[in-house]
Amino acid sequence: MPDTIEERLAELGTSLEDLAGIGSPSLIRGRGEHLRVAHRRRVALTATTAAVVIIGAGSMVALRPGGHQPAPVSPGSPDRSVSAPRVTGTPASSSSPAPAASATTAVSVDLKQHKMTVTKDGKVMRTILVTAGTAAHPTATGTFTVTDKLEKETLTSPPTSSGTYQVTVYSVIKLDANGPQMYAGPWNDGKFGKIDASHGDIEMSNDDATWLYATLKVGDRVQVQ
Repeated sequence: MPDTIEERLAELGTSLEDLAGIGSPSLIRGRGEHLRVAHRRRVALTATTAAVVIIGAGSMVALRPGGHQPAPVSPGSPDRSVSAPRVTGTPASSSSPAPAASATTAVSVDLKQHKMTVTKDGKVMRTILVTAGTAAHPTATGTFTVTDKLEKETLTSPPTSSGTYQVTVYSVIKLDANGPQMYAGPWNDGKFGKIDASHGDIEMSNDDATWLYATLKVGDRVQVQ
């Protein structure tokens, strides 16, 4: 089939010459018009087909994995290509849990009962029989704190004392705020838990004093009443 206009015109001329010998002028004109209309339709169809092929090829290029382009992002919307990964889970707490409270040892001295009770976290650890200051040398009362511990110490009577003494005592526990000292007083054995016989300090047996010395720490509380 002829593809160019020149070829189509040449074909048309040949057809007209053929018709000149066998047809009338009106028939010749009708035949020529028919050929021109058919040619215009064929040209239009060819152009339309070419456009469809070009569009289809462009679509295929756009859909190919290698030719994919990111979709445009509208103003104000987050860029999907750099969006941060989603974080799940429970955030850590900004504050640490409070440490468990240490065990508390407390001492309560009942001067009237001549008795000492040692507790730890509210539970009685030991009950100790004691002797305290006489009426002439009363034992100080109140709530005190252990400030120091000495394995032994030499005690000397004050100059204003009615009697003089100098004695070495063991397992000494010192209290703050002019509180009494607590230590072993074996010379008063037989009076513990019964009567007051000291010059104001709290005395007990050697065994009880050794245990108390090992049990109490600096900072423990002692209540004397």
